[in-house]
Amino acid sequence: MTDDDRTIIRAMTLSRRGRTGVAADLGISVPALHQRALHLLTDPDAEREMPAEIHRLRRIRDLQASRRQI
Repeated sequence: MTDDDRTIIRAMTLSRRGRTGVAADLGISVPALHQRALHLLTDPDAEREMPAEIHRLRRIRDLQASRRQI
């Protein structure tokens, strides 16, 4: 996992404005930041390095997905 990957995971706990700032700092768009974060949720290396954050973000993702299906 790169430093940028760690930053992206941490950014997902920030407000929308905070994520926009992180994306700008990394030189990527906000949608690219979200896509990378979603990819990291399935990355075993990310889970090994940041298990609490990855599991929390997975729970949030799964909860939002279940709400959309209703």
